Amino acid sequence: MSGHAPGDPASNGQAPGARAGAPDVAFDPTHVPEALRERPQWVAWRYETRGGKPTKVPVDPRTGKRASSTDPSTWVAFDEAVAAWSAGDRYAGVGFVFSGDDPFAGIDLDGCIDDSGNIVGTAREIIDSFSSYTEVSPSGCGVKVFILGRKPEGASCKSKAIEGFKETEVYDRERFFTLTGRHLAGTPSAIEERQAELEALCARLWPKKRSRRTAAPAAAAAFDGDDEALVEQAGAAKNGDRFKRLWSGDTSMH
Repeated sequence: MSGHAPGDPASNGQAPGARAGAPDVAFDPTHVPEALRERPQWVAWRYETRGGKPTKVPVDPRTGKRASSTDPSTWVAFDEAVAAWSAGDRYAGVGFVFSGDDPFAGIDLDGCIDDSGNIVGTAREIIDSFSSYTEVSPSGCGVKVFILGRKPEGASCKSKAIEGFKETEVYDRERFFTLTGRHLAGTPSAIEERQAELEALCARLWPKKRSRRTAAPAAAAAFDGDDEALVEQAGAAKNGDRFKRLWSGDTSMH
């Protein structure tokens, strides 16, 4: 889907598709939250074909070489990334790299906008539950939610557990998100703290497997009688006849 997406604010004057390798939804830096802008964790990005499909690749705007989501030396300040993008048609847009040193997490709801521009119900429920800054993705077919939070231990990255759209992705480090700045109407303009909501979503996407525990055998009751009482009790047991024969010296059954 191309053109304006649901909740898309007024364009910055650049028509989608105006630059080479341009995404369907053009980048607009105007509405990118200040909390992200002030972090030096930005890259440019471009499309590269892999396996016959266009793939978003992060680029260090200073060198034009590939950036790494684990190497801060390949990241730049927001203004520098935007300047590199706006200088020509080398780059399709800019992206933010999540790091263990920042407080942010991102939720990508891929393929959740239908051909009519409507967000499917199951995705809308997630968006509403987080109630944090949300924007339309470069393809115009998905949305990205930015929150303050940390993924709980054991949570993975991608899941198809929620029906109605293609996939849910959750990251809080070693990953970059392409941004459009196309704020989704009805969501906050700021990034909100949503740890509890993140843990609830991760539990839904990656439920913990319950271990099958067998009951421990009951401990035998303590015996506090004398030797004679013990012999008498053994002889009265279920296999008492075998015990009595053995006790009398008959080993034929053993």
